[in-house]
Amino acid sequence: SNIAGQHNVVVSRKAQPSDNKTFSLLVLPDESSAKVISITGAEKTITVGENITLRILVQDAFNNVIAG
Repeated sequence: SNIAGQHNVVVSRKAQPSDNKTFSLLVLPDESSAKVISITGAEKTITVGENITLRILVQDAFNNVIAG
C-alpha cells in the first residue's frame, strides 16, 4: 500500500548517554475518502432469475483498499 499524507520525523535526544527519556507518540491516519470504486464479476450474459457474484473494491486517493 502507499503512504498517505505528510511525512514527519520525531527525534528524542538524550542529554547524557545514561539518561532514560521516554515519550508517547500517537500516529493518526490521514482522512480517507473513496476515490476509486471498481466492480468485477458477471463477465457473461445474465439471464433473469440467475444468481451472480460481484466483487466491489473501494480505494482511497492513494490506492489503499478501504475496508468495510
